[in-house]
Amino acid sequence: MNLPREYLYNPTWRIITFLFGAGLSWLILVKALDAGRLNVFNLSFGLIPIAMALLLVIRRLALKRRLVLDTDALLLPTGFLRVRAVRIPYDDINRVWRTRLVWIDVLCLGTKRGKFEILTTLLPEPGSFTAIGQFLNSQVQRNPNVTTDS
Repeated sequence: MNLPREYLYNPTWRIITFLFGAGLSWLILVKALDAGRLNVFNLSFGLIPIAMALLLVIRRLALKRRLVLDTDALLLPTGFLRVRAVRIPYDDINRVWRTRLVWIDVLCLGTKRGKFEILTTLLPEPGSFTAIGQFLNSQVQRNPNVTTDS
């Protein structure tokens, strides 16, 4: 892999559309079945996904983020809405594993400073999730500080 390599790391339009559609569908369904009465629970259960979708649109358009594989470290957006970036040297990565949450694949990185996640829903390029996982696994195998349990 040629380094440095940058990947867009923003919410996909598919997730944003899903959240907006789910909230709107809920409100329409409640309105149709409840004969015009919306209570606080039903209203909030529909408006929360719509608000999250709008927040993700703002995040996607105003706060463009990139995941960067540099020659000696990974620059990964973290925190609330993935706004803050953290630099993770490859030598600090002890373990890389893949897990699945409902429909989202997550690449987890175990480091001396804690656990970091790379979400497949924030990588719009096809195949980039697998390429990043393979690259990070190769970096961990090269790391002399890592001991494997036998």
